[in-house]
Amino acid sequence: MTYLSQPFDKVEIGVAALNINGDKVKNHHFASDLRAKFAIKQDSKVDNKLRIEETGHWQANTDGTSGWKLIDDNAAVMRHEVKNTGAVITTKENGPFNIGGETTDYGLTISGVDPVSFDADSQQTEEDFASQPKVQYGRMVMGSLGGVSGSKFTIPLRIEYWDGNRFALTLDDRTLLTDDAQYL
Repeated sequence: MTYLSQPFDKVEIGVAALNINGDKVKNHHFASDLRAKFAIKQDSKVDNKLRIEETGHWQANTDGTSGWKLIDDNAAVMRHEVKNTGAVITTKENGPFNIGGETTDYGLTISGVDPVSFDADSQQTEEDFASQPKVQYGRMVMGSLGGVSGSKFTIPLRIEYWDGNRFALTLDDRTLLTDDAQYL
């Protein structure tokens, strides 16, 4: 589970090149002008964009077959922005996604010079990821406190997530790393 706009630990996408018989191809990574091209397919129902900064590439796999691979350590499903002035970004809570509630259909699109498809029997140029990201809208809420000036304070902080109707206390978070200077 990941919060919206926070990167996943690692995103890895792989596609095998197959011939008309469904056998893996061994030379597709050589023919640059004939290679299939892939792009990220955004979700069709929600405005949260899947941000992937890396571009994939064709390569020879260890068994000699051709494959397309993308690895990104900064990929994230972004919060839904309703206003962005450059200095202030306003977002709207939504979700959670793929956690028993609303589902997403992020995936890939394919294009190319040769006839290309995700299905040998039909012209299918879009394919959903087999595993959809589990994400939720979260926030940190600082509590109030009182004390004597010059003393050290422990500031109450609670982590909440949007459950689809309201903000609820997150019980799954056991640790939180922050840059205290950023918030003080």
